[in-house]
Amino acid sequence: MKLRLLLILALCVQLSMAQNYIHDVNSQKRQSELKSDRAMNLFRDVSMVVGSVFFYAVTDGQLNISYNDDIRIKKIWLENGSKDTLYLNMMCDMKWDEDEYCDFMDVRIPPGKKVKMLVPRHTRYNVHFRTTAEATDNEMMVELNTDRKKHLLLNKDLISTLSNWTQP
Repeated sequence: MKLRLLLILALCVQLSMAQNYIHDVNSQKRQSELKSDRAMNLFRDVSMVVGSVFFYAVTDGQLNISYNDDIRIKKIWLENGSKDTLYLNMMCDMKWDEDEYCDFMDVRIPPGKKVKMLVPRHTRYNVHFRTTAEATDNEMMVELNTDRKKHLLLNKDLISTLSNWTQP
């Protein structure tokens, strides 16, 4: 019984992963890189804390833990609040490497679904979304500051309520 619940939980988590909804190869690769970087950062931070606690326990010193916060990776949720599939592109102001920005292109979110994306902190994304596969004049845009928000409900009727997302 516990095994079944665990398998169902693992399946639900896998279904909400961004790779299932990102159809651009470069964006899929970038999402995988962010996932591995996040895992390495977590492992490094936990190892440093455990090592520091052990060291200070042995030397009877005082514990002072700090970590490097240059680029931290954050989990955000994008939710489709409309009755149509949303096609979105996320363009940002931060370079991921020397050639490319940390943009995510061709993300398709079915109606009523949530997508978990990994994004770098300290980044502003312009999220362009529409309900048709082809780019048209009725494309909506909202700015997302990854320092402040972790959930974005996308619906063309809610644009007026999203204007406070970039306020300090």
